Amino acid sequence: MKNTLKSIIATGKLVRSQLFYCLFLFLGLAILNDAIIIPVFRLATTLILQMAAIPLISYQNIITILTAHPFAMPFMLLELIALLLVIYFEFALMLWFIKDLRHGSLKDLKAQFKAAFKNFHPTSLPLLLLYTLVILPFASGIL
Repeated sequence: MKNTLKSIIATGKLVRSQLFYCLFLFLGLAILNDAIIIPVFRLATTLILQMAAIPLISYQNIITILTAHPFAMPFMLLELIALLLVIYFEFALMLWFIKDLRHGSLKDLKAQFKAAFKNFHPTSLPLLLLYTLVILPFASGIL
């Protein structure tokens, strides 16, 4: 218990000493999501749905979409894979940042992006999809 408390206090001191860098990374990711990533994916989804003449997508009409609009599904799957890749790289970037912060050697963002790309494994995407599907219902209940 004492070691855990000491570790939490030490991490808190480290975060406070690197507060500007922490704020820059997390606020930068939030602004990137709000200003670029969400509108791009929303536009892509809207275009796919409009081209396939699908009024809306929901859990109730997924079978109808699969049977009546089979040509829209590959585009939706490509969009899902692209979204998973964006989530993966943002998550990896945050984890690399936390690891570097704990070791006291903060790299620049370019080096962290390189590390995220270097350590990317395509087999991690199904795991990330499963994780997202498990967390999503709870996250929507909280928000």
